Amino acid sequence: MTQAYISAAKTYYTQAEVDAQIKFYDTEMGQSILAKQPQITAAFLQQSLPEDTSATEAQLGELLPQMKQIIKGIF
Repeated sequence: MTQAYISAAKTYYTQAEVDAQIKFYDTEMGQSILAKQPQITAAFLQQSLPEDTSATEAQLGELLPQMKQIIKGIF
């Protein structure tokens, strides 16, 4: 899964975009947005897929901090 994300990111993001994302996510506002992302995604999934999403929410909570590190390490 990590390799698939890295491959997609390299295809679509420029180095400048990756640098800008890293800079943004290192800010207080960026950290706040990252912290809220699992709940937003879970709410979206709950509304679009009414089945139990608690496992997905837990997985997203674990994956999002890792994705930030992946983005930093791509380039």
